[in-house]
Amino acid sequence: MLKRISLVTLCLCLLALPAAVSAFTLGTDYTESINVSGNTYTSTVEFDNGFIGWLQTESWGHTLSEDFMTVPDNFTVNSATLRITGFHAVGNGLDLVNFGGTCNWTAYEGWTWCWDETDNLFDLTNIDNSYWNTSPLMVSMTPIFDLGVCLTSSIMTVNYGDAGVPNFPSGVTAVPEPTTLLLLASGLLGAGYMRRRN
Repeated sequence: MLKRISLVTLCLCLLALPAAVSAFTLGTDYTESINVSGNTYTSTVEFDNGFIGWLQTESWGHTLSEDFMTVPDNFTVNSATLRITGFHAVGNGLDLVNFGGTCNWTAYEGWTWCWDETDNLFDLTNIDNSYWNTSPLMVSMTPIFDLGVCLTSSIMTVNYGDAGVPNFPSGVTAVPEPTTLLLLASGLLGAGYMRRRN
């Protein structure tokens, strides 16, 4: 029991230490390419120097399209993902990633050893709409349980739809479910029976 309390205390102390905050530099530490296909927007960041030391926070930005920035007035975000690829040297893979005002942990055993890259996929769909209206969308990462992480890429993919238009796959039309129709019919029959009874 004492060993468990000591471990929890140590972890809390490590989290309380001030982390060095800096930002990767576009053009020096990473490059970005943009691809737009219909309503799918992809920003790909390739890191030239993507090393982040233990308890050090580094940030980078994903450019957003001015054509789709009017969320939620003219566009909605149907789906959005962030895929970060990298590896670690020593640690267990749990690191803190911050985007869109939320903190997330990489998956347990989130990174593999130096000779193999690993993907960590995050869902951005439900972040606050205000983050889709300000470019760039900033992402930061802090290795907590790794002595260092080396990032190789970060890919943000956003699928937009027109505001007020449901996102149905092509060739599909909205049809009421049979149980909905059955419920409506039984309600009408019950109302008719009660009226007739009175």
